[in-house]
Amino acid sequence: MNFGPTPLEARQHVRRTIAEATLEGQNIQIQIKNYFSTTEDLIEGKTSIECTLNIKDDGIEYEHQLAGSGHGPIDALFTALAKHFQTKYSSLESFSFVQFGVEADMKSRHRESSGSAAEVEAMMLVSNERGDDTIFRATSSSVVLASIRVVIESIEYFVAIEKAVKKLKIGIDDAKKRNRGDIVSQRISDLIELVGTTCYADIIK
Repeated sequence: MNFGPTPLEARQHVRRTIAEATLEGQNIQIQIKNYFSTTEDLIEGKTSIECTLNIKDDGIEYEHQLAGSGHGPIDALFTALAKHFQTKYSSLESFSFVQFGVEADMKSRHRESSGSAAEVEAMMLVSNERGDDTIFRATSSSVVLASIRVVIESIEYFVAIEKAVKKLKIGIDDAKKRNRGDIVSQRISDLIELVGTTCYADIIK
């Protein structure tokens, strides 16, 4: 996996900026409380995960006991999170975990410390049903923490895009009723940029 910056990430930054501006601070926030446990089934080759989520969405804060399984903890966590949220955010059904890697920055540690003190960067690749890729990164001195963060960031990103798409569509319809062509043009431009993430036809029709 290539850990250097990619042109794809520059496009993602544009989309993230549009979504944040559209949502005005109303994006979903997901945190894992207290613990994150994993169990390996060595015979089946699957990993089971369990954790407690603290979720804040649309002004409502609640806890959820998350459990799931997959081919490794990253796949298990991504799949379980997507399954939990896709009832409300259906676009999550179109994304799947493709690739994951971790790289340590050995130069960032003190000479007298062990290699385990080095900062690590987790990088995850997610693909939609069209085969378009999205890249996520997270850093920490802990491999586990960086891995968890990158998965949560991916879910928060896709939810933000869907929420922004919905809000832009409502704004476009409202601006048309008020004959505000200037607003319609800008919001259509933002919408076109965001829908490049995946297919939102069922959401905005």
